[in-house]
Amino acid sequence: MAVTASKLYDYLQCPHRVWRDAHGPQGEQDPEPDAFVRLLWERGVRHEQEQLALAGAVVNIAAVPYDERPAKTLAAMRAGAPLIYQGMLKVDDLVGIPDFLRREADGSYIPIDVKAGMGVEGIEGDDESEAKLKKPYAVQLALYVDALRRLGCAARQRGIILDIRGEAVEYDLLSSPGRKTRETYWALYERLRDCVRALISGEASNTPAMIGVCKLCPWYDSCSRWVKEVDDPSGLFSVGRKVRDSLARDAGATTIAALCQVDVATLLAQKKNAKGFLKGVGPGTLKTAVRRARVFRETKAPVLYDSTVFPVTPYELFFDIEDDPTQDFVYMHGVLERSELGERYLDFTATEVSAVVERKAWGRFWVYIR
Repeated sequence: MAVTASKLYDYLQCPHRVWRDAHGPQGEQDPEPDAFVRLLWERGVRHEQEQLALAGAVVNIAAVPYDERPAKTLAAMRAGAPLIYQGMLKVDDLVGIPDFLRREADGSYIPIDVKAGMGVEGIEGDDESEAKLKKPYAVQLALYVDALRRLGCAARQRGIILDIRGEAVEYDLLSSPGRKTRETYWALYERLRDCVRALISGEASNTPAMIGVCKLCPWYDSCSRWVKEVDDPSGLFSVGRKVRDSLARDAGATTIAALCQVDVATLLAQKKNAKGFLKGVGPGTLKTAVRRARVFRETKAPVLYDSTVFPVTPYELFFDIEDDPTQDFVYMHGVLERSELGERYLDFTATEVSAVVERKAWGRFWVYIR
């Protein structure tokens, strides 16, 4: 089994996904993709086709059979094709299919991936000064560059993301995510590549953990059953993989039942005096995890920390927003209004995908609020 860009992405989302795809109980995998995942995939395909239509002259290898695509791709590059669509790079145990391969002035090739999202993260308003390259995008581009370099067709360690805005965002893979992070995107890729390789081969293994992205995964039901059967602490809200692993390693709390017996004060004293003890688990996190374990396993009753007295007002408004993340588009503002006259529901909906219509829906909502 090859190391691919999609496996690197899966590993960043959930390290266990890679192992389970290779060695897990295949009969427990849901063959139907999640509806939201399918929506994202369809939007991505549409965006990719739009970019292909704008690309002009291109060597299109999309229809070539898989077993013939690596040779066709290599032949196109050696022939000096300016732009190649859906070429396949296959060398050693690496397999990658970048959306485009573009020939540079020095004859080398740079990979370009089309994404139905923003090319960077951390943007607030129009200020992109603090924006960071996205790790999932970076490691995928790095795999393509790695394959190109092994084939003798790449020069610099860089790639391009063509994002949902149609902007070409250059990824310098020798740069770092931040001032405090020494590891470059390229070094991150090499580390993840080796981890994925070990999981695929069976040299390494890991266990499931219930985290935020689980519900979009075809292994959700399978992993969820495992977590319940072994009483895994990640079954508690807010106890993710890193916290779970740290508690198991340093506190011996491998189950929710064991977490109930933890002496918080003793562990915090040890953490204060021992560097690296309960790494990534702060006092608040530890107290919350233990408290939730006891509520979940023993008291089975809600915890009230403070009383809340809501003011008596002529109107109560319960507000919600609905958006389409595949198009960066807010299409509805909904309000449940409660007053002396009773309850009624109002919606302020953009009936077509347009910035003007979106703005008008938002304006109608504010007229109602005023």
